[in-house]
Amino acid sequence: MSERQHPGLRVTWRRDGSLPTPLRFGLGEGDHDVAEVQDRWFGEGYVYAKVRTPEGGTYILRHDEERDAWEVTCFRAGPD
Repeated sequence: MSERQHPGLRVTWRRDGSLPTPLRFGLGEGDHDVAEVQDRWFGEGYVYAKVRTPEGGTYILRHDEERDAWEVTCFRAGPD
């Protein structure tokens, strides 16, 4: 299990075989557990993970393999 911190985003993850799997991430003041990895796909040098939080939010996280860095590319908040 690894934790990488980048400006504004903290991600705790593990490697499942060759795939990085996010377990928890934080944005600003809030941390989110990953309830489910719903989908994954690959881009040149990147692995994308569509994840769902227990609160119902959906986030697309991108892992840059070369820099070993994470970012949020898209999100939809869950119901209030």
